[in-house]
Amino acid sequence: MSHSLRLLVRGGLLLAIGALSQQLRLVLPLPVPVMTLLIGTLVNAVLVLAGRYTTRLLAWVICVALAVIAFFQGHILGPVVPVIALGNGMYVELTRSFIRGPALFLGAPLGKALVLGIGMVGAFHLLQLPWAAISKTLALFLPLQLATGILGLMLAKGVEKRLQGTVPASPSPSKKKSKGKQKKK
Repeated sequence: MSHSLRLLVRGGLLLAIGALSQQLRLVLPLPVPVMTLLIGTLVNAVLVLAGRYTTRLLAWVICVALAVIAFFQGHILGPVVPVIALGNGMYVELTRSFIRGPALFLGAPLGKALVLGIGMVGAFHLLQLPWAAISKTLALFLPLQLATGILGLMLAKGVEKRLQGTVPASPSPSKKKSKGKQKKK
């Protein structure tokens, strides 16, 4: 399989995992904050893995697609779609550029929360919501975004460790010959 096809398949699988993660609300009857932490963590982990294991273009396609899918699933309002897509994109770009350390675990979630906070204020003003409603919504929304950003990074790092441990090494020629002589179980 060609390298570009492999990246495309990987991106498609990550998009499917992200979209299915957003649908957990229909299956698991959990309180909203717990559900938000769970789904946000899974989606952010998908975004980190997309940023690291696909191309930049595919990662951005996944960012936009997950926001649009969330809209069609009824999880977000229309004017919020570009805000979520840009916040996801900021998260992907920051997790691609920072390898490890506090810059990664604080910078990426803070950058995403900043973009989302500014964008949400604009989107809510577009919807003509009063400032009291906007401030209450952001007071609940932004801390959850920070938490899911950090937890998503931790989950993605765990998945990366597992992926690096399962990459098959190319067998030496002597192992190839002895492999055929092994008994089948």
